[in-house]
Amino acid sequence: MRETRKVLAFLLALLVVLNTVTPFAYAETGSIGESQEEVIEGIDQQQKDETDVDSSQRHDLEKELPQLPDDQSGGPVIKRIISPVVNTYTYIFMVDAEEWERQTVQDGELLIEPEAPEKENLRFIGWFIESDIPGEPDIQIDFDQPVSVAEEEPPVNTDIEVYAKFDELLYNVEFVYGDKILKTKEVSPGGTVDDSGVPLNVTEEGKVFSHWSETPDGSAFDFSTPIHEDKSLYAVTKNAWIVTFDSKGGSAVLPKHIEDGNELGTPESPTRAGYVFKHWSLTDGGSAVPANYVVTENITLYAVWEAGTNTCYKVIHWQENAEDDDYTFEEQDIRTGTTGATATYESKSYTGFHFSHADDTTISANGDTVVNVYYKRNVHTFTIEYRTGSGGWFDPYVWHTYSTTPLKYGQSTAAQYNAAVAEYPYYSWYTSRTSNTSYS
Repeated sequence: MRETRKVLAFLLALLVVLNTVTPFAYAETGSIGESQEEVIEGIDQQQKDETDVDSSQRHDLEKELPQLPDDQSGGPVIKRIISPVVNTYTYIFMVDAEEWERQTVQDGELLIEPEAPEKENLRFIGWFIESDIPGEPDIQIDFDQPVSVAEEEPPVNTDIEVYAKFDELLYNVEFVYGDKILKTKEVSPGGTVDDSGVPLNVTEEGKVFSHWSETPDGSAFDFSTPIHEDKSLYAVTKNAWIVTFDSKGGSAVLPKHIEDGNELGTPESPTRAGYVFKHWSLTDGGSAVPANYVVTENITLYAVWEAGTNTCYKVIHWQENAEDDDYTFEEQDIRTGTTGATATYESKSYTGFHFSHADDTTISANGDTVVNVYYKRNVHTFTIEYRTGSGGWFDPYVWHTYSTTPLKYGQSTAAQYNAAVAEYPYYSWYTSRTSNTSYS
């Protein structure tokens, strides 16, 4: 009987060694005849649901499985591993192929977000699970959402590998004016920043922009300073007046900031096509403001111009068409004159034409003025005659007018000639009464 018990204990121990140990394994102790539960090495009921059994623990348990000394009942004491009673997921958090942390949860439980790993010049984005679907983005873990564990029978524990995702580390540099963030720029570690594109508009009366500072009203920030952290730069203003410039149609001149009590100096001169700049004035069209004018308030200066005397314009000559009343371009001249004055021209002499009229045009400043001069064709009378009689003493020649038509210089006579030929087909036609040159 004792030998039979030993064989049975050995078989049970072998079965335990071959089974997989789960986080919810526990031991059952006692003799073969009577069995009772005993917590393994101090694991209480709650720990059976939460504690993971690693390989070293499993090895320690397996060493205890061979036959133990008989208890008071006379039978051997044995231990066996019990399978998990619920489905679980074990999340293994990895950083560069090294395990960072692992957590085992049941359905409906929350994961606890691990401490964020750090890498030099990189920014930690979050924890991700690699997608099983090609082309689909990896799944970021939301630690505020309960875990949904799939139901399987019998219950199993499934390992899920999670990896830490990093991105290029960028520092934020904020440009601040008053209580408003005007612009935020991203800068790589060790990089520099500038204030280009920052939409600063000083709204304080009697103030102008002075510089950017790391503290409100502090000293000027050196933009060559490498950036190694998030930073705020504050717009610092100073007492000054703004001089604006009205170019009156000329090129733009940027406003000038002058500290209170300082002299105006000599502002930039604008340009304007067709005009000569004379001076800046405190009034529209007024006298020149001196360079030593002391600025004590915001002012506007007005450009005063003088009409240019060498402004270009075109004179285009047009000739009337022979067969209609339109005109055809013949030639053009380039002339100069005073801006705002009436454009002048000289008429041309063309054979068969005479001057008709021209545009009355004022010379514009931008040089695009055009004066059109028109020439009409001279009009001539075209007469067709035919002769009767033989030319003898008793039958002299008599000339008769077939038609008389006014025609422009160069206009075709085909219509009149063809009509006469059609009516008198047996006649010969000449250029004059005495000419022997045939008309065609």
